[in-house]
Amino acid sequence: PDQNVFEILWTYVVQTNADMLYGNGENAGTIVCRTIDSINKEGLFSPRVRKAGDDLRAVLVESYEDRVKNPEKYQGEDSLFEEFFTLSKGSADPDMLQGFQQFMLTLQLAANGNQLVTIRWLMSHVYADPELLAGVRREVRQKLAEKGPGTTIRSLNLDDLLALQLTNACITEAVRLHSDIPAKLTLRQADVDMEFKGYKVPKGSTIFLYADAVHKDEQYFPKAGNFCPHRYTNPKVFNKMQMDREIVTFGHGRKRCTGELHARAQISALLASFVLRFDMDLQTNEPQNRMPEDHDGPFVFDTANTLCLVNLRRIADTGDLDGKGVLAEQDLVTAASLLSKRNIQLPRADRQTPALADTDAPEASNCPFSRFFGSSDGDAAI
Repeated sequence: PDQNVFEILWTYVVQTNADMLYGNGENAGTIVCRTIDSINKEGLFSPRVRKAGDDLRAVLVESYEDRVKNPEKYQGEDSLFEEFFTLSKGSADPDMLQGFQQFMLTLQLAANGNQLVTIRWLMSHVYADPELLAGVRREVRQKLAEKGPGTTIRSLNLDDLLALQLTNACITEAVRLHSDIPAKLTLRQADVDMEFKGYKVPKGSTIFLYADAVHKDEQYFPKAGNFCPHRYTNPKVFNKMQMDREIVTFGHGRKRCTGELHARAQISALLASFVLRFDMDLQTNEPQNRMPEDHDGPFVFDTANTLCLVNLRRIADTGDLDGKGVLAEQDLVTAASLLSKRNIQLPRADRQTPALADTDAPEASNCPFSRFFGSSDGDAAI
């Protein structure tokens, strides 16, 4: 019961990303896991972090050479590495490999830095708000029912996952409130001499774009410190906010995050898998387990690391849609295993699962605007 779910979950998310990038990426995934653990314990500039680039470079070169010698081993592999190998026709020179390695490190930073923080805050906010949790559950169940008998989370495609309106609104709100990039750290270079509000910016200057200045501005986000995904459940309102650059959770324009759709699909599938199977309790260092204020800076996760989801238990109502147990009983890390396709067996909590009240019963949401921006099941009120 005291096991913090995040301590188990993050390694599977990291390994999944490594598999997606490097293919058969056990070594790459292990290196990244060790590196993130080192960042949490020793800081961003620990010796392990400095060594990680060299370790990953060695894995990349070794894997590339093996693909040249044994292409049949990797035939049909669905990874970015295999795509690069195919495009380079197995004849990449050292400069090309170095450029690819830097690109992969950038993707690792984005996938494992922003993503892990977003997942931690997202799941904490959702499980801290009974009405919001019920709304996400209801939305996912409706999507599975719409797809027909026998449908599971694994059956949903990209369009299905992106159509989970409330779930994706929760992701947007978690990134608005808590992400490193772009909210707290986005750097650009001035292409020309320019002037902004009386300040002269010479060509070549480094410009720090601080999206949090807008994301936390009460003028654009009333009750800006509150987690309120219903701000985005009306597609027209959300699209206008993006066009007006009030919300730039995944960047904007040519530099917009190229991994946004992957991130939304992966996180939506993860959250959906958890909410349909498990209940958990939020545990923080604040009185009455209140949600802490996020004062973390770029690449600092002190506040995020205080969030714990404990007492993981299967929900009493699994919401079977076809009477045949679509949502079968599985062990502790089922949802994480869905991502990495690893069948993990861990000991169950030695306690009986308590019966739960009707999760769809109306309760007071922590979101002060739910009645203005839309209901918990994603239906817009505007």
